[in-house]
Amino acid sequence: MLPHLRRRRARMMGETMLPRTALSLVAIATLAGSPAAFGQSGLEIPTPDFVVQRAWEHAGGLEAFGRLGIVLADFSTEENTQEGNPTTTRSKTYFLAPGPTPGRIEIEAIKAVSGDSGGRQAGWAVIGGKPDIRQSTQMMVKKLLTTNLFTLMLPFSLNWDGVLLKTVEPTVVKGVPVWRLSIEVARGFFHSPQIATTWRIDFDRKTYAVVQAESPATDLGKGLKADGMRISWAKLQDVRGIRLPGEQRTIGLSETGAEKAHSRLEQVRYSVLEAEGNAAMFRDPVPPGLRPTPQVGPSKGLPMPRPKT
Repeated sequence: MLPHLRRRRARMMGETMLPRTALSLVAIATLAGSPAAFGQSGLEIPTPDFVVQRAWEHAGGLEAFGRLGIVLADFSTEENTQEGNPTTTRSKTYFLAPGPTPGRIEIEAIKAVSGDSGGRQAGWAVIGGKPDIRQSTQMMVKKLLTTNLFTLMLPFSLNWDGVLLKTVEPTVVKGVPVWRLSIEVARGFFHSPQIATTWRIDFDRKTYAVVQAESPATDLGKGLKADGMRISWAKLQDVRGIRLPGEQRTIGLSETGAEKAHSRLEQVRYSVLEAEGNAAMFRDPVPPGLRPTPQVGPSKGLPMPRPKT
């Protein structure tokens, strides 16, 4: 039987796709045993929960993923801007499976460490050896972890809080017949409104392997637009029986869905740490007296720093 999938409340490319190194989903309308629908072509279309269940099985199993312990994703990122300017960055993201929190992000180049112990507003950050005492940090780190890990951890991340599975339709991607799953995530799911809340995720019809994911361009108002993203994966790695991609490629998309010059290639190496004895890495190292205190009114803090692209 399909594990319970819970109902939850529901980058800029060019200059608009936010780099991963910025310091930086589920409701089902039918049960696992519900009958499939039929499209206009007479093709039997599976329900969203069926597709996700099969995808979990193909990738090693949702329960097995949740038992991994602490996963380290070590990123080496090459990014090319719309103007053709390349950058290379290194970062590490730790999370306790199934994620995204408790988690931790380390960016050596800017001497930044941030984490979230998994509680309510439990985020923290230390930059250049100094605690980031802005109240917004308490909520922002979880969103940064979600942004870093969501596409990389597909299909398992479809079981995270805030994801709504919507519809399935058949289509073809680069000659491969796929089931296209449409999803929606809650506002504030990612760390920036530049990332769309609607996504399309394609699964191979035969194997149910994840083929690619897309998010559309977004209108930010006042003439500002954030490009969409097309994401694909390669170099699958076996992490204690779980299939995780060793390579993730992101290409910017225009408002019409055309690919743009801005791209990002992430090479990822994984390690697994036992949860027992390593949980302290997620705890706030900032002394209680220096931690953010509740405030009234909007925060006057600056956006969290990130490397320039």
